Amino acid sequence: MYVTVALTAVLLSTDGGTRLRDALQAEGRGDDAAALSSMDALIRDMPTWELPRLEASRLRLKTGQRIDLAEHDADIARSLAPENPRAHYLFALAADDQGHRLEARRALEVALTYRPEYGEAQTRLGALLLAEGDYPAASRVYQAYVAKNAADVGAHVQLALAQERSGSVGQGESTLRALAKSSPAARTVALRTLAAMLERHGRAHEAAQLRDSIDGPTKKMRELKPSSR
Repeated sequence: MYVTVALTAVLLSTDGGTRLRDALQAEGRGDDAAALSSMDALIRDMPTWELPRLEASRLRLKTGQRIDLAEHDADIARSLAPENPRAHYLFALAADDQGHRLEARRALEVALTYRPEYGEAQTRLGALLLAEGDYPAASRVYQAYVAKNAADVGAHVQLALAQERSGSVGQGESTLRALAKSSPAARTVALRTLAAMLERHGRAHEAAQLRDSIDGPTKKMRELKPSSR
C-alpha cells in the first residue's frame, strides 16, 4: 500500500519527483552536501511529502550532521506515512544515536510489525536488546533473523551470546558448533567464540582443545642448559 501511495505522489508532482531524483543523483556523484540541501528545499516546499524527509534523515545519519534533525524529520515522516517501516527504522537509528533507546526500541518493533523480515531492523533491535540486557528478547529477534539469513556469521555469534547470557549456555554452544560446521569461513570465528564461552563457564580444558584445533597445539620451548661460559 505504501509503495503505491508514494509512487502516486511522485507521479502527481512531476517537479517534486524530478527534484528528488536530482538530489539522489547528486549523492551518487559524492556530493552529499548538495543532496541534503536539495532535500531540505523540497521539505520546505512540500512539507507533507514524506519521501524528502526520509532521504534528508538518511543523509544526516550518513554524514553524522544534525542527528536531532534526522530524528525530527523521520518522526514527521512516520506520522505522514505510519505504515512505512523505513520511516520507523530511520527514526530508530536517529533516536538511538541521541540516546533515546526506549523510543528507538519501540520504533524498531513497529517497523517489524509492518515488515517482519526487515533484516536491518531485526539486527539493530537485537543489538539494542543485548545492550539493554534483555537477553531472552534479543535471542528471539536474532533467531528469527538467522532463520532467513543463515550466511550472516556475525548474527549467529550474537545469537549465541544472547542465548548464553539468558542462561541457555547449552543453546549458545549448539548455535556455535552448528555455525562452525556451516562453512570453512565461519569455522574459526565460531570456534574462537565458543572457546571463550566455555572458558567463562569453567571448561578451560575444552576451550584449550578447541583453540588447538584451530591453531595447532602450542609447542613448548626446549629448556636450554646453562652456559658453560
